Amino acid sequence: MSLLYIIPTIAAGCSAEAIDALMALVKACLVASSRVLTHGNIDCVEAEITKWHGFAQSKLPGNLYTVNLHYATRHLPLILRQLGCMPIYSARCMERSVGLFDRKIKSSKAPGANSGKQVCVLAAGRHYNKVIQSKKLTTADTGKVKVTAIWCEGSEGARELWSPHLQSTSTDQYAQPYNLMYYQRCFWAKECHIQPLSLPPLDTDITVGKRVLMDNVTYNCKLPLTSAKNGTYVQVELPIDIYADYSNSTDPPQRRKFFGELLLFFTHQYFGKIELTTFFDNTSSLL
Repeated sequence: MSLLYIIPTIAAGCSAEAIDALMALVKACLVASSRVLTHGNIDCVEAEITKWHGFAQSKLPGNLYTVNLHYATRHLPLILRQLGCMPIYSARCMERSVGLFDRKIKSSKAPGANSGKQVCVLAAGRHYNKVIQSKKLTTADTGKVKVTAIWCEGSEGARELWSPHLQSTSTDQYAQPYNLMYYQRCFWAKECHIQPLSLPPLDTDITVGKRVLMDNVTYNCKLPLTSAKNGTYVQVELPIDIYADYSNSTDPPQRRKFFGELLLFFTHQYFGKIELTTFFDNTSSLL
């Protein structure tokens, strides 16, 4: 915040070259902090960063041009192209994890290898706790089995819906503010290649859960929806039919990238076919 709003007001005593370089850095950070970016915006960031680094490498003392400054700005255009808008994946929510790894990484000669091993050890322990021990829990008093994971497909590597907050409910419970039944009808209409109005009445029974395992990655959603905690922010690439309102159009859908928050994981079915679906809040897009 100080770089964007305070430093530009106190740089009047510097040389013209320094002011130009500093303003280039401010402009790059301002554009990179936006929630909506185009490829032209990223090219602008790259040009401004190049101008700043040309000044920093030639004018700044070595003790000021640190590796943190290098990685924080020099690789910024690449990060934006790979991950999208920076506010979507802010690292503030990862401070606890960063502190955990900082305490575990002790090697000064080979910190890369040491950090890699610590990540593997931590991931293995959490995989055991979340997957091996979380499949079924038996209550000692009653002997009842509490299911804490649901497999929608029988194939290996299929997506899995996990607890906590794993429960059977109805789409009526999510009519406000999301109108879940409307999106459910649109989903099955697209799957069956028919119009939503042509579908028969759908089953309102669904099963919701907090976490999903997909492609060996665990994702969290904003469940319960009244929670102050955010779900996982992700980048998705979806086919968009920009000519959907034109019935005579034969142009294929175009694929676009979107960034947003995972709100809800739920399973629903249509004539015996069960699907695990994600309700996604699109907060920004990369055109």
